[in-house]
Amino acid sequence: MNICLNCKSEYIARYPNQRYCSEKCSKEARRKSKIEKQKEYNKAFTSPHRQQNANPKRNKTSSLDETVREIEEYNKKHGTRLTYGDWQVKKFFGEV
Repeated sequence: MNICLNCKSEYIARYPNQRYCSEKCSKEARRKSKIEKQKEYNKAFTSPHRQQNANPKRNKTSSLDETVREIEEYNKKHGTRLTYGDWQVKKFFGEV
């Protein structure tokens, strides 16, 4: 009796190097192996910077969010109603 490497059930091997009890288990194991290999490949070729920022739980704000927040604070402080475009022009000319 042999034990299937995928489902852990016992089976009688039809040939000497059979590792899985059925074609279904063999295909499932191959699919899992392919997924794991792809994950390793992706991890090997992903830059450390991207790996660091890949955490979905990380609550990082984008630079656009930060810019909008700056504009809102500037508008409150100075009593203006600058748009994003106005802000960029003022920033370009060093007025902000």
